[in-house]
Amino acid sequence: MIIFVASTVYGQNKIQFDGYKHLSGKVDKEDIITFDLIVLGDQVIGYYNNFNYGKTISLELSGEISENKIILNAADTEQTIFEGEITDSKHIQGQWNSPDNGQTYTTILTEEYNDGSIRLSNQYINDQVVLMENGNSPIALFQCNMVNPPEELQSSSSIRNILLSQFFDTDSDSYNPEKIIQELKENFFNYYKQINTDNYTDDKYTKYNWMKQKLMSVKYNEDYILTMKLHDYAYTGGSFGTGISQFIVIDSRSGKRVKLNDIFKGEFGPKLKELINAKFKSQYKINPNKKFSEIGLFVEEIPLKDNFYINKTGIGFHFNVYEIATPSYGVIDIFIPFTDVQSLLKEDGIISWR
Repeated sequence: MIIFVASTVYGQNKIQFDGYKHLSGKVDKEDIITFDLIVLGDQVIGYYNNFNYGKTISLELSGEISENKIILNAADTEQTIFEGEITDSKHIQGQWNSPDNGQTYTTILTEEYNDGSIRLSNQYINDQVVLMENGNSPIALFQCNMVNPPEELQSSSSIRNILLSQFFDTDSDSYNPEKIIQELKENFFNYYKQINTDNYTDDKYTKYNWMKQKLMSVKYNEDYILTMKLHDYAYTGGSFGTGISQFIVIDSRSGKRVKLNDIFKGEFGPKLKELINAKFKSQYKINPNKKFSEIGLFVEEIPLKDNFYINKTGIGFHFNVYEIATPSYGVIDIFIPFTDVQSLLKEDGIISWR
């Protein structure tokens, strides 16, 4: 869940730094780190990736921009990963704090796109409405962004249609980012007032503070692979809100959504499930002989699903809270390095660059 209220105030010397940024920089002389950032007003969401020396460090980020200063933190631990200054629309200079060993290095992050990555634009809206026109009123917050491929990209229409159908339940025939987001906002605000106006009482004030977020972020944009995270969160009263995340992997050359059978060959299912289930028990330090039903899971084996992501070194399977286990597990993310499934990979598949 990502909660913030974004508002951008442009000072006289503020550098315009917005939209989507695919940034990379060198640390410790040769190591390359990358950041895929979405700027939402004065807030930032995205991912940090480090694939040096065969390691895989991939962290979801949240951060903020104040004037030309930027701070990027790990979303789960709030550890500061990068802190620096925006020097122009394509560069950030500052301190990178290694989440691996805690060492700090000075680096310059540069926005750049190689043959395997694509430029993206971003449409964003942040708005609120009051429930009652008089006095101290509860409010409903709405935040939504839409990431768009460039029109000149041959696969642009196909990529856009995948994102629209998966996240907004529409298609490119009705493509108008601003209109789609505005309609979502108006529908949410109208529903908020319709449900709550006649029932509002001061003694349950917080119950009537609602929130709706639909946020797209980029997890990986290299090697002609575009991995997007689509996050949908809603709070409509009660003890807590509900958040669901869906990862979408797209071949940026063809514009087609990548499925498991585009990656793995033959009857890969049984072996891949065996690896995922073993990895889960190892990750959570569970006795290999324990049945899942004995440790709070709703399934006897972890299933293969299309909610997966790809990066340079492996594939991860994502399960939302309550999906396969009790909420004490939280979000379950199981990452399998490609080296562990080498015998299952298609030689001419989507990740033949590995």
